[in-house]
Amino acid sequence: MIKRLTKHLLVRYVISGGTATVVNLSLFFILHNVYHIYYIIASVVAFSIGFLVSLTLQKFWTFQDRSLHQFHYQVVKYLLTSLFGLFIDIIVLYICVEYFGFYAFAGQIMAGAVSACFTFFLSRRFVFRVRQKSSGIEIETDIKPI
Repeated sequence: MIKRLTKHLLVRYVISGGTATVVNLSLFFILHNVYHIYYIIASVVAFSIGFLVSLTLQKFWTFQDRSLHQFHYQVVKYLLTSLFGLFIDIIVLYICVEYFGFYAFAGQIMAGAVSACFTFFLSRRFVFRVRQKSSGIEIETDIKPI
């Protein structure tokens, strides 16, 4: 049953993103609520660790791209995509906390959900370009061998 469910790209994306989100939110909670670090700084630090978890899971499991050939280009593209997500995340977090009176943790959850929607499409189209293939998923890349 689980193997059948995880054949779907979106399911793998949600599981990978969920795992990275748990890491991100846990770290955010600890930094902000236990160590009393300003919520924007806590968000950036938590994002950085969550980014590493997300990159690893998204590349190798979600998009099933096991190639390490010119991996550094994908890392840069994924970082740019993730930084765009962080930008959206911080704006939504700030608006939720400062204008709508959300607790910082609730604002972080809301911000993460909004940025995940944007970054899924960017990752799919820009970083790990995916084409459907009759037997499953095929990764298409614009990276040319040297």
